[in-house]
Amino acid sequence: MCADTADTSREAYASAKTSGRVKAVQERILAFMRDWRLPVTRQALAHYLGEPINVICGRVNELIQDKKLEVASRTRVDHDGRPCKSREQLRLPTQQYPLFGKSDKAKAIEEARA
Repeated sequence: MCADTADTSREAYASAKTSGRVKAVQERILAFMRDWRLPVTRQALAHYLGEPINVICGRVNELIQDKKLEVASRTRVDHDGRPCKSREQLRLPTQQYPLFGKSDKAKAIEEARA
């Protein structure tokens, strides 16, 4: 039974990937994150985008792996004294700038203006 379920899941994912649905959901997640500008949980993404949580979790994990999203914070949520999974807040990656001197991007902008 488990093998049949796993095969069905793989086939469904392959079908969604070739149809462009996987990329479309990833793009919707990134567009939402750019507009929202605040850290958000997978559950909130599922709610706001109207997608099932399993679809959102898969696409978010892929975006984290591709470094297009990052975990901003983890909160451990306990229910009635029983430990529960940690809840992660997600955000777009933060860009770090050099501590000293100008970044290559800043230099390129100055050169273009000159």
